[in-house]
Amino acid sequence: IDYGPFEMMLCDDELQGSTPTDEISTFDFTSLHNEITNGDPSLTIAWFLSYGDEAADIPIPNPTTFQNFATPQTVIGRVSSAFGCKTLVTLTLVVMPNPSPNMNPTPLEVCDDDNDGIYSGWDLTVADAEILDAQPNASIFYWDNLAAAQAGVPGTEIMPYTNTIPFNQIVYARVVNTVPPNLLPCYTIVELELIVNELPQITQPNNLFINEGDGDGFAVFDLTEN
Repeated sequence: IDYGPFEMMLCDDELQGSTPTDEISTFDFTSLHNEITNGDPSLTIAWFLSYGDEAADIPIPNPTTFQNFATPQTVIGRVSSAFGCKTLVTLTLVVMPNPSPNMNPTPLEVCDDDNDGIYSGWDLTVADAEILDAQPNASIFYWDNLAAAQAGVPGTEIMPYTNTIPFNQIVYARVVNTVPPNLLPCYTIVELELIVNELPQITQPNNLFINEGDGDGFAVFDLTEN
């Protein structure tokens, strides 16, 4: 077998956009079984919270959906052969925090130019500073689709943007941790509202005429009549 030590690292799974982090995530220990046993199907693995639990044979009942209660946390794996021989391995569980940006940025607003509710020149980056809120070591990207933003689908980032829903639309800022590098890109999703304000609805007023009386071409007009 592979004796390790082993480590599983996950981003906090607290909705990644609601409460940024509670230091709890859901681990599937069985995803490591093939690596630990080097693919030997005759070996079985049971997991325990401590060496004491292993000695008392009190296994973790949910190794595919285990929620940690600390980070880092170490659990014990008992690898058993068909003959009853066993080897113990350790697995350290680490939950990486999500970014903590401003979750309620000021909506971006523009005036409509032709009353169709569509604006083709949105510069979403003007919201970067407010959303990041001095969050260190983070990058920000934008999508108009929540599922794509959550998945970080390559090629769907949009800039500059043309809104597709007239007058009022939500776009999604994905704020991603950039430190530590080469580890998990933990992220938080922030909703950003785009508002296209309608132009005032007016009619062409009538011209104003006045008898100025003295022939000098000057008179006092009350513009509020129109």
